[in-house]
Amino acid sequence: MFEPVVEKILELINGQIRTLRRANRDAKIAAILLVGGFGENMYLLQRTQKEFSPEYEVLQPYNAWSAVVLGALAWGSDNSIVTKRKLSRSYGQEIYIPWEDKPGREKIPHPITGADSSKVMKWFVGAGQEISCTEPATFPLTVYCHADEPEVLVIDLLAWDPQPGRETAPDARDRGCYEVGKLKIDLDWPEIKYLPRSAAKGTGEYYEVKFRMELLFSTDICFRAVFNDGPTRMVRVNYDD
Repeated sequence: MFEPVVEKILELINGQIRTLRRANRDAKIAAILLVGGFGENMYLLQRTQKEFSPEYEVLQPYNAWSAVVLGALAWGSDNSIVTKRKLSRSYGQEIYIPWEDKPGREKIPHPITGADSSKVMKWFVGAGQEISCTEPATFPLTVYCHADEPEVLVIDLLAWDPQPGRETAPDARDRGCYEVGKLKIDLDWPEIKYLPRSAAKGTGEYYEVKFRMELLFSTDICFRAVFNDGPTRMVRVNYDD
């Protein structure tokens, strides 16, 4: 059903490239940007990348959903653009923190470092929270990776819906928390090889990566990882059915 539309878009992009080449043979195309509501579609991104990568980089900018609207309505004195949204559920991930002898804190070994730890929920955003549609929410993350594993970090994206008499998301994962997708972050960049390695008993060498996750809510949830001593990575999200 969507194939004729996607094919037409790919033809239009090819036409734009040909027009640019005719106007300036030496012009260098930095990237292909997908904007507008349909520009945030993951299938369109995959098809465009298949068609034009690696010759051209294909990007979905954070403001893809609002870019066209903002340009078209910026002149209006009565600006009715949707700039904020109130979330109906919480989104976060389960993380390991250093164990403390507190009620309800189970002591378990960290799967990478082997240190005494506990599992808790880190909520990126909460149900009922008002979120900007144009400015990303940011939060720091520290992860530990096995030195001999593929350089792709996978994070389970969890959600939680408010329940009658319970409006606050739980501190630890329970039956109300469910997986909505997986975040895949590419760690294949040269600087990663020079990060300090540590050894853990029974788990081999590992390294620590610190970065800032940026999250934007528009028609989809968009993620970007910004590393302290490395590149910026758009985060691929594989959503569950």
